[in-house]
Amino acid sequence: MKKIIVTAYKKMLFSALAENEKIIEMDADPEPGSLKAGDIVLATVRNTADNIKAAFCEIGSGMIGFLPFTECNVPLKGHMLIPVQIKRDASGLKERMLSARFSVPGRNLVLLYEPAGEHFCVSKKVSDKARTAELKELLAGKCTDTPFGFIIRTNAFSADIETILSEADALLEQGASVLNAAEHRTPGSILYRAPDLCREWLLGAAAEEEIEVISEKADYLDVLKKDPLLSGIPFSARHYTDPFPLEKLFRLDHYTELALSRKVWLRSGGFLIIDRTEAMTVIDVNTGSAVSGKDKEETFLKINLEAAEEIAYQLRLRNLSGIIIVDLINMKSRDHMKAVEACFHKALSGDPHKAVLMDITRLGLAEITRQKKRKPFYAAVLIS
Repeated sequence: MKKIIVTAYKKMLFSALAENEKIIEMDADPEPGSLKAGDIVLATVRNTADNIKAAFCEIGSGMIGFLPFTECNVPLKGHMLIPVQIKRDASGLKERMLSARFSVPGRNLVLLYEPAGEHFCVSKKVSDKARTAELKELLAGKCTDTPFGFIIRTNAFSADIETILSEADALLEQGASVLNAAEHRTPGSILYRAPDLCREWLLGAAAEEEIEVISEKADYLDVLKKDPLLSGIPFSARHYTDPFPLEKLFRLDHYTELALSRKVWLRSGGFLIIDRTEAMTVIDVNTGSAVSGKDKEETFLKINLEAAEEIAYQLRLRNLSGIIIVDLINMKSRDHMKAVEACFHKALSGDPHKAVLMDITRLGLAEITRQKKRKPFYAAVLIS
């Protein structure tokens, strides 16, 4: 069973996902009122730049976002108002990335705002063509004469039709509410709040997963249980009242230190050095005190295999994304290199965010990319 812990920790609203009593993901939600990826805001176009085919929009007092023309359905002009969704948080010198084609996630479906016409997508994990055709036909009827479409998520293929259509109605109502609010609200108004991390995990959980949400915040759990988009999700909510602090029970101090530490020890005695730059994350695998015995090649293989598993875990724990370069310990054997490559593929396959090993070069550099959904953990903690 997976557990979601929501607690006040270090003056933050802290959310952590535990599997087999081990924290595998965590984050600090931003302060109430602040903007985050997924929120929809009524923006003001400040200027357009034809040379880079984008516009710069104000989404709040002094906050500027970058809106590519490809993410907009109408010609943009200075001072026009337009509802936009924050697709990517600001990072370093990069502004927030915006899109006028917003989406609203549900358990089985994701609503898409597509004024140019109906648009349907299906999860790449699905191969049931007959079920796909049936769902598309049913949902197309819901979208007639609307600017909306849907992404059909994997969970929809194990849900009953009534549940899916009920969720479609709720999402269409939410989308219509956003567009209606955009007609009447003032610039900079928040038209839609993206689900917090707890809800995001619940919406993304597999249909057969058992999940328990634990929090000392009774009011938070009450609101969670009444959320209509979570009505079909088999989760339980436990109000934690024990005097022993919840953050100590799940060792949040330990995992926070682990997620912020530059040096990570491996069981074998080797260690990782994790450094971040503006362009990428660089991870160096070191032998440390692990080199012993006559067969160093076997030792190098053992450390690299352990490093592959730990790196996949650290990427998820720290929520690192973009380009990740791993400097592995050099190995002479091609078979050993293939074993490490297979280990990386297996370890990364369990990540809910798309994480891919692109290649391992002759110099022993593993090239990984990971999809960005929200700020890395260190940034969320520093901002909070």
